[in-house]
Amino acid sequence: MLLKMNLKNFLFIFLYFFILQNGLSANQKDVNFLELTKNCNQCNLKTKNLSGLNYPYLVLDNSDLNGVNIKNGNLFSSSLRNSDLSNSDLSIINLSSSYLSKTNFYKANLEGANLSYSTCVDTNFQNANMINTRLDETNLYNSNLYKANLSNSNLTFANLSNANLKYSKLINSNLEEANLSDANLSYANLNGSNLQAATLSKTNLKRANLSFSDLSFVDLSGANLEKVDLRNTNLNEANLSFSNLTNANLEGTSLIKTNFRGAIICKTKMPWGLDNSNCK
Repeated sequence: MLLKMNLKNFLFIFLYFFILQNGLSANQKDVNFLELTKNCNQCNLKTKNLSGLNYPYLVLDNSDLNGVNIKNGNLFSSSLRNSDLSNSDLSIINLSSSYLSKTNFYKANLEGANLSYSTCVDTNFQNANMINTRLDETNLYNSNLYKANLSNSNLTFANLSNANLKYSKLINSNLEEANLSDANLSYANLNGSNLQAATLSKTNLKRANLSFSDLSFVDLSGANLEKVDLRNTNLNEANLSFSNLTNANLEGTSLIKTNFRGAIICKTKMPWGLDNSNCK
């Protein structure tokens, strides 16, 4: 009887520590496998400290990286497609020329990161910190940047068409020749930004703040500019044809050779005063 009880207790203790050991080591096993192969599909690296990781051309698709720390890492030309990097610290990381489509960067810290030339189609950057981030020539088509902070970032030649930038911050950012057609920038703050020669056709800019920005040569045809703040901006040679400027504020704005053909101008504050010339 005593032998049976001891054997039963031994098996229980063995089974308990076996499960515990495997549960604790699974995460570390993936780290070891990653170090060995630089290829880890469906890896579990949740909350791991990988600060300074220097693995260019890494493949980490479909992986759980929630809360991971890869600060100051080098993942040049890597693939993290469909991976979860929410709440992660990716500040000062090099992810240039990487494949990041359908990746989740919700509330991630990407301050000072380099994502230039990367593919970020259908990617989630909601509430992400992207201050001073490089996104030049990055493909962000149909991505979610709701409430993301992209202030002082470089988005020259970036593709942001059909992206959701509602309530985002783009203060003093460079969006020269960026494509923002059909994007949602309602309530966004672009104060002091450079949008020279950018494409914003059919873009929703309702209640956005574009004051003190450079919008020269920009394409705003068919855009929704209702209640937008365009005070003291440069709209020289911009195309605002068929746009909606109802209740917009253009006080102090430069309008040399600006195209207003077919635009709705109603209760609009122009440099010369209140304009109701095209109320519908």
